[in-house]
Amino acid sequence: MSTDEKDLKVAVGGVVDTINKRVSGKAWKLKKTPTSRAQKAKSLRMTWEQRSEERAKLNAVKSLEKQLKDERKAEKDASINKRVMD
Repeated sequence: MSTDEKDLKVAVGGVVDTINKRVSGKAWKLKKTPTSRAQKAKSLRMTWEQRSEERAKLNAVKSLEKQLKDERKAEKDASINKRVMD
């Protein structure tokens, strides 16, 4: 390799001292560990009863929302039909 080629490599991408390292100095592949979502502190865990109660509350709220939306839609349809008939 001539000196011109070495100078070109240094100017373009820097000099890499080993094959496994990047010019920036970072390792080629970082070691990753799996995320452990299942292990929580006991104070953060919920019992089955607590979870089922919370689900029941959410389902009650959703059904109430649906009922209110249906009522509003029925009122709106009724007022539209009334205007069309007049």
